[in-house]
Amino acid sequence: MFLGATKAIESFINSLKTIILILFFGLNFSANSRQKLPITVSDFQRKVAIGGHFTVHFEVKNFNIHESGVRDTLLLPENWQILTHKKTHIDSTSTRYQYTILTSRHSASGDYSFEFQLLSGTDQLGAKRVSAYVQETSNVEIVNLTQHEYVQEGEVILSKFLVQNSGNKIEKVQLETTRGEILEKKDMYYIKPDSSVLVYVQQKIPVTDQNFWQTSADLSVHSESTKTSIISFITIPVYSSKIKKNDKYLRFPMEVGTGYLNFRFGNQLVNAHQYFINGSGFLDFDNRNHLSFSVRGPSQFDFPSVGNTEEYTMSYTHKAGLTVTAGDYLQRVSNLMEFGRYGRGVKIDNKFNKIGTSVFYQKARFFPNQKDSFGGSITYNVTNKISATLNFISKNLTNPENIFTSNILGTSLNIKRENLLLETEVAVGEAQKKFSIGLYNKLFLKLGKLQINNELVFADKDFYGFYNNSWLLVNGINYTFSSKVSIGINTNVSRTNPSLDVNVFSISPYAETHMGYISYQLNQKNLLSFNFIKQEREDRQKPSKFHFEENLGNLSYSLSTDKFNLSTQSRYGYTRNLLADDSLSKNLSYSNSIQPTTRIVPWMWIGGYFEHQHTRKFTKTNDPEDLVYFGGNLRVNFKQNFNLNLSYRNNYSPDQFFEQRTFLDASLNYDTKHHQVSLNGGRVFLPNMSASQQNTLFFSLKYVLKLNIPIVKNKKLGIISGQIHGINNDTSKEGVMVQLGDKQFLTDASGKFYFKDLVPDSYFLKVVNNKVGVISTTKFPMKLEVKADSTTKLDVSFIKTGGVIGKINFDYSAKAQKVMDNEKIPLILVTLYNDKETYTTQMNSHFEFSFKEMKPDTWKIKVHIPGKQPLFTIQNPEQTLQIEPDQLKEVNFKVKHTERKIYFSDRNYNISLNK
Repeated sequence: MFLGATKAIESFINSLKTIILILFFGLNFSANSRQKLPITVSDFQRKVAIGGHFTVHFEVKNFNIHESGVRDTLLLPENWQILTHKKTHIDSTSTRYQYTILTSRHSASGDYSFEFQLLSGTDQLGAKRVSAYVQETSNVEIVNLTQHEYVQEGEVILSKFLVQNSGNKIEKVQLETTRGEILEKKDMYYIKPDSSVLVYVQQKIPVTDQNFWQTSADLSVHSESTKTSIISFITIPVYSSKIKKNDKYLRFPMEVGTGYLNFRFGNQLVNAHQYFINGSGFLDFDNRNHLSFSVRGPSQFDFPSVGNTEEYTMSYTHKAGLTVTAGDYLQRVSNLMEFGRYGRGVKIDNKFNKIGTSVFYQKARFFPNQKDSFGGSITYNVTNKISATLNFISKNLTNPENIFTSNILGTSLNIKRENLLLETEVAVGEAQKKFSIGLYNKLFLKLGKLQINNELVFADKDFYGFYNNSWLLVNGINYTFSSKVSIGINTNVSRTNPSLDVNVFSISPYAETHMGYISYQLNQKNLLSFNFIKQEREDRQKPSKFHFEENLGNLSYSLSTDKFNLSTQSRYGYTRNLLADDSLSKNLSYSNSIQPTTRIVPWMWIGGYFEHQHTRKFTKTNDPEDLVYFGGNLRVNFKQNFNLNLSYRNNYSPDQFFEQRTFLDASLNYDTKHHQVSLNGGRVFLPNMSASQQNTLFFSLKYVLKLNIPIVKNKKLGIISGQIHGINNDTSKEGVMVQLGDKQFLTDASGKFYFKDLVPDSYFLKVVNNKVGVISTTKFPMKLEVKADSTTKLDVSFIKTGGVIGKINFDYSAKAQKVMDNEKIPLILVTLYNDKETYTTQMNSHFEFSFKEMKPDTWKIKVHIPGKQPLFTIQNPEQTLQIEPDQLKEVNFKVKHTERKIYFSDRNYNISLNK
């Protein structure tokens, strides 16, 4: 019995296990029998912009379109929106879901995923996750928030600019202005997306000799990421507070002075005294005849380093194109014939339409091998940028054997364009019954990022122009990869024998240099450059001080800021001394130099120089030398009339002898309106002099008296006469201030005013209105043209003013509520304008604006949102209104976020695909 009961219990348990297993596998089978529906995504534009929209299609297969309770949804990133949603049945088992999606304006760049889900109740029938890539957008804009109607000379003005970032990345920018200074300027500005920086530019308007002119205020923004710059530029009218040309006499500017020079030439101490008279100005009121002259004497020792040479020069120019120069002048015929000869003679230039002519005679002063010369040229200007010239010159020259004449005839072509500069010349010479040829060519060509430079000079041994038995070849190819990196190859081979004046420089050495370089501009302040140099240099003076070859690498760095500049250079390589007995040996050579300059105060700069060279290239014994060069400088520019410059250098390396060298130089200049005092002193190297006469000590003192000599009385003066009209004839017309430059006039009881003895010119007249609620019908300052022997009449009427007040209303519709909550209130500008005047203002913190004290007239008023206009819709953004006297016109505007809409047909299409 016990056994039977046990079997019954076991049978029940086994049956229960079977039932549980059947239920488990049955439920599991039921759950798995409803598999996830397959969902595919059609191709779509995966790269999108901030605030942009795109369309995506999801297609569901094996889907019973008659199944009820099924819904679709799209899970989007924060602040993304569904613009449109549409469902289309393709066939009995496929359905397509179409979404148009709007990205957020605030999305940073990167991948953003979103998921399509098909739901039945709480069950998920299928899901598909895809992603879109929001592109990095850089959008920096400058908005000018200040409008200067006019300014006066000597004023300090403040211009306000808004720099805003409408992109989706932090912008790293630098700000610069060409006029004035940026207040509280930073080295770098970091502007977050959808943020802005308010920038104030302050400048002082200078005082000029004009009654009216125009200045500007600007702000440029350089982006470090895009390597681009944008600029905002506004023009500002400027009028003078003084009448600059109200002089009854035509005055001729002159300078009269005297100078003293003391210098030691070898063992000889020399003192020299000179006087000078300079003048330059027009001889008539029509500015048709111009005269300039310079007289300096008496004739004493010529000391070109401080301009102590005797000089007598006069030049007359007629407006028609004629210029006559007599006395001492600097003559340039062409690159080959005569490039800069200082001498005494006469020169006549004339220009008629497209043809220009020149003839001259000159006797050289500082080149002993040349006696005198004469010649001329004729130029035909094809266009303003293309000209062709035919030149001729005849020179009387000397050499140790004889005196002979050199005649040269040449032609040249000049082309000057934005990306092309070409100067080419061919000359044929005859001297001592031998013919010769000279060639010159200079080329600059820019092809995108590639720049090509070429310069060629050739003159054979019988050519006696500016060069003789010379040739020069300079080639350069430079390529700019970006604003940071550029590379180039340059070649310079010089075997020139130029006939140079003593006051230019001494002797040009033979040199051959080949260089390859790469430069890296870290930013606008830091530049790093590396180049490899292979060169040969030879001293042509006897005895020769150097002749060497060297191969070296050069690393240079420069830093430039507002308060500190630094340049450094390090060279390392090998040198072969060709003057030494063992000239075949190569020896180690290196050098380092540093040159810092710092601004102590805004008007004072101080700098230093230090260089060390370890080399063997300057000794015939080929022994190593350690050469040290050092120096410093001080520059002071105080209040624009006091200048002080001090510079010192202990020595120069021998291969720098072709420059006019200054070991010690001190200059002080004090300049006022009528007086100028100059002091100069130091030690200099005199070119072409013996070694014992180098390092010459000198001191000079000069005083100048500035004069404006009246030469002709103006008999053709004009008058300005005016009448003030009051309001309804009951407003007082007396005591109204009228200004013309520095002249002022108070109207009499009848409201009349006048200004007499005015030189014919343009003037600006201003009526000072001190009555509230009253405005003149004429806009001031007013430009008036005063003509000779005539009276310019002006009537000024006053009327009562009106005004405009208003408010900006934001529409927070339900659909735009979420977007508006995430948007900052943008900068909104309101402009009131007509054909003659324009005024702009901003709304205040209460979204209000106003224009008070306006002239009654028909005006237009408009609202605009700089930089973000496409993101907002302004209802009736521009309106016309009539401003009435003693009334305030109320005008309101409604602004709301732009709603993106795409409209589709209401019909559904069942698409059947037949294969």
